[in-house]
Amino acid sequence: MNTPIDLNTVLFAQLERLSNPALKGSELEAEIQKADAIEKISEQVIKNNNMRLSAAKLVAEYRGIKNVESIEIPQNLIG
Repeated sequence: MNTPIDLNTVLFAQLERLSNPALKGSELEAEIQKADAIEKISEQVIKNNNMRLSAAKLVAEYRGIKNVESIEIPQNLIG
């Protein structure tokens, strides 16, 4: 998992697993715990990506770049 698209795929797959009506009892509880862990990690990944994007914008602004196409955005932020 290296891009926001990959993260999105993981989040929707987890949502699908949680909505499985066959999950009951301890299996459901285990899946809920897994979902909580995925949510916490995802939040940190998103915060980190937002920080990196803000840094790229700051560099572009500092260099006086007005053309958005010439801003170097880290590839793993855009997929």
